Amino acid sequence: MKKSFAQRIMDSNESKLDENGNPIYDANGKFLKGPNYWKPEPRIKTLLEDRGVQAAP
Repeated sequence: MKKSFAQRIMDSNESKLDENGNPIYDANGKFLKGPNYWKPEPRIKTLLEDRGVQAAP
């Protein structure tokens, strides 16, 4: 099953969590990226290319 764009974004957001699935906050309460975080852009680009959409240079 191919993932949708929204699923890629949600997966990336979930990758910000710690190994126990909990959010990580700094001393000011800012939500931080966890150790397994990955940016969604490369995977979205691949998804577009798989669907025949050419990315702008």
